[in-house]
Amino acid sequence: MSSIEPGWYRDPAEPDTQRYWDGEQWLGKPLAADAEPPDGPPEPEPEPPLSFPAQPGAQGLPGRADPTWAPPPAGVTPIDRRPPQDMPGKSGPVLPPGFPEPSGDMQKHTLASAGQRLSARLIDTVAVLLLNVVVNGYFIYQFFQEVTPAVEAAMRQGTQLNPLTLSERANNLQLTIMFIGLLLWFVYEVPMTAYTGQTLGKKMVGIKVVPLYGQPLRLGWMGLRWSFMALPFLFLACGIFLLLADALWCLRDRPYRQCLHDKSPGTTVVLAPAAADPAQKVKGDTDVSSTDAR
Repeated sequence: MSSIEPGWYRDPAEPDTQRYWDGEQWLGKPLAADAEPPDGPPEPEPEPPLSFPAQPGAQGLPGRADPTWAPPPAGVTPIDRRPPQDMPGKSGPVLPPGFPEPSGDMQKHTLASAGQRLSARLIDTVAVLLLNVVVNGYFIYQFFQEVTPAVEAAMRQGTQLNPLTLSERANNLQLTIMFIGLLLWFVYEVPMTAYTGQTLGKKMVGIKVVPLYGQPLRLGWMGLRWSFMALPFLFLACGIFLLLADALWCLRDRPYRQCLHDKSPGTTVVLAPAAADPAQKVKGDTDVSSTDAR
């Protein structure tokens, strides 16, 4: 360790300048030899700001070297990638990390509850059954006329009725009834949902189907949505579990309470404008018409 006391001395490397010696090393920038040094050591020099090499194609992007650059508002950092709904002061559902951001129209809607969706589905089920009574009634009557003798014979003999013992006509009638039933359901559900977002049941309950990401409710997409609801009926006894899983999925789904059949087309069910705000019924109906026209 040097025995020289700290202070300002001639710099041996540059005799025409003076620098501050702290007892171990020279500090600060040199001053002219005839200049009046300050009392004590020199002020520490500020560290230069970090600089980064320009990236290809990054010209014109705002940064610290850009005179138009401004610091972000309070509470938001440059690395904050949260969706707008999760920012402080913003409303709307909190999205999981990486979840696609919905269209701006979704901010105006209130999600329908599971009870409202179930009520609308029950009304639609009754409507489809009534259609089947009208259109499918003749074939249902013919089917029962065909299978009644076989059922009565099995009851007289005390044996169980084996479906394989049904006549070919009875089997054909059964397939015809199923095909017409699914066709009636498709014709009832898909076009109304594609063009208005509402079936009869949804209109009575005051809810409607809307797209999450701004895409129109096309006929093909609504057909795909319907196919997920109709799929369980092809699995007969096992289909009831698939049907329940689809219907009850909205109870646990977040953030948009989607059922399984909502996932692929990217839809959810919300309150219709008139149901969300009864005072705006006339305006809500106008908004629905303009949205459907798109």
